[in-house]
Amino acid sequence: MLPTDVKVCTFDCIYCHYGGTNFGGRNITYPSKDAIIQKIEDALKEWKDIDYLTFSGNGEPTLHPNFVEIVNKTVEIRDDVSPDVPLAILSNSSTANDANIRKALEKFDACIMKLDAGDEATFEKINRPCDICLKNIIDGLKNLKSFILQCVMVDGKFQNVRGDALKNWVDVVSEIKPTKVQIYSTDRPVAMEGVIKVEKMELHKIAREVEKQTGITIKVY
Repeated sequence: MLPTDVKVCTFDCIYCHYGGTNFGGRNITYPSKDAIIQKIEDALKEWKDIDYLTFSGNGEPTLHPNFVEIVNKTVEIRDDVSPDVPLAILSNSSTANDANIRKALEKFDACIMKLDAGDEATFEKINRPCDICLKNIIDGLKNLKSFILQCVMVDGKFQNVRGDALKNWVDVVSEIKPTKVQIYSTDRPVAMEGVIKVEKMELHKIAREVEKQTGITIKVY
């Protein structure tokens, strides 16, 4: 959905393996709507053993200016050519408060939305957003019919694995009610020095505690 020569994102997450985000006034040339749709149709006709057809990219896929049209056309083609192939999306949730985007997101079989923080201070430190308010993201997710929540757990100078940062995140998870939650840490090079990977044993401990508090299934990756 996005160009390969530049990261296009509303966040500059400290753990991002794509590196830093340049929010400057750079002209961005997106892959054309027609080219994307044609590639999808060709792929569905050529390959029959597909686990998921996933919308992602070098940044945030919902930022493509023709996102809604591409999703709608993809659903049509999928239903016609290969109706058993599920559609997935990996999104940072920053556009979830847009009703048109949300309507398109609800067409995915696996709508995987990110939320790493439950308070503005932690959100600012870990995700380093560009002119985006956490409250708007939370409101958008509350109005999304069905989605999987994904969270990257990190430790170090900035963290979301203990204290108020974790408590606030758990409170928001209870509020937005995802169908399930996926948590993991980082195994790849990160954008900011000092980010510490959270070990699997600690992730499982967090998962058990969050399940107990929210009643929502938490899976560790």
